[in-house]
Amino acid sequence: AAAGIPQANFDFAGQPAQVIRGAARLSDGTITGSVLTMDQALRNVLQMTEVSLQQAVGMLTLNPAQAAQVSDRKGRLQAGYDADLLIFDSSLALQATICRGEVAFATDAWRQRLSALRFL
Repeated sequence: AAAGIPQANFDFAGQPAQVIRGAARLSDGTITGSVLTMDQALRNVLQMTEVSLQQAVGMLTLNPAQAAQVSDRKGRLQAGYDADLLIFDSSLALQATICRGEVAFATDAWRQRLSALRFL
């Protein structure tokens, strides 16, 4: 829930927590989880390993879907699957997010493109 938030207070399992300098912690300093976004995770795995873009995308899509036991509807671009997509530019900056076929986020440029494709 705190992913991508630079600094904030939030509730974590009924306890007050906060994000400070990229880390989510309880008041006693215990780490509550990651604030890493999926686009940053993709950039990290490509920068820190020698895997291909195709392998990295699999690590962030199909592998988690299998671990969460939802790979019958998520983790692939395939007929009958949820249409969950992230659209990146060539520098891997997020341009659009589509959840179950609905645009949840888009930059202005991609909003125009998706509108032409009747996503909006």
